[in-house]
Amino acid sequence: MRKRITSAVLTAFVLALLFGMASFAASPTPAATTVTKIPEATALAAGVTAKTESGVTAVIKKLNETSVKSAVEAAKTRGTTLLKAMDISVTGAKDGKLSVSGIGSAGMKVTVLHFNGKMWESYGTYTVANDGTLTFKARSFSPFAFVTDSKTVTSPKTGDD
Repeated sequence: MRKRITSAVLTAFVLALLFGMASFAASPTPAATTVTKIPEATALAAGVTAKTESGVTAVIKKLNETSVKSAVEAAKTRGTTLLKAMDISVTGAKDGKLSVSGIGSAGMKVTVLHFNGKMWESYGTYTVANDGTLTFKARSFSPFAFVTDSKTVTSPKTGDD
């Protein structure tokens, strides 16, 4: 009788251990459930100012979440890094030359993307001027994303160099 009880207890212990391992093995790994963090829309528009060639200040607004996700995808597809994304509008203007500040550092090559209502199209790649402005010709206004080749994004210098 004692042998049967010991055998039953051992069997129950082994089964409990096996079921525990099976459920552990079935859990998804953290890497499989990790979602890429979408940048905050406010941060993507922060610190950016824009003026037309005639000196009119453009209105900068943050994008909605869907537009931000779309801009992130457009940058990924091109193998680039998203620097900034926002809605730029100019009262009474449909197009024109824009000088935008707060996009990147002097000498940085930045590609300007514009959402045309269906997809992100490139307005070309420009170099940020020494005064920190990026000037480009906008064929229309609205959502813009500014991307750069990942190799051109550099860390700020520290006193260790």
